[in-house]
Amino acid sequence: MTQRSTQHYLKAIASKLRKKEAEKARGDILKLQELDQTQDIAILRKWAWVSAIYGALFSFVGIPLAITVFQPFLPDMLSTFVWIFAKTSMALSMLMFGTAIYLTTKLQRLD
Repeated sequence: MTQRSTQHYLKAIASKLRKKEAEKARGDILKLQELDQTQDIAILRKWAWVSAIYGALFSFVGIPLAITVFQPFLPDMLSTFVWIFAKTSMALSMLMFGTAIYLTTKLQRLD
C-alpha cells in the first residue's frame, strides 16, 4: 500500500468520525466550531486511543471474567470457541494499541 492510498483511507475514516462527532454535538455551537478547527489527525488519534482503551478493558477484563463465571456451565467444545474469541479479541485490541501509538508518534499530519 502506498503512502498516498493510506492517506486517502485515513482521511475517509477521519471524515466519518468528524460527522459522528458533529451529530453528537448538534446544537452546541462552541463544540461545532472547535470541531471545525480540529485537524483530521487529531480526531483519528482521539478515537484510536478511545477504542484501544475500551477494547482492552473488554478483551482483557470483561471477556475473561465472563468466561470464568460461565465456563463451568459450558460444554468443552463451546468453551474452546469462546476462548478462541477471547484471544482474537485480545489480539485485535493490541493491534489497535499499536495503531494508536503509530498515529501518535509517526504521523504528524494528513496532507
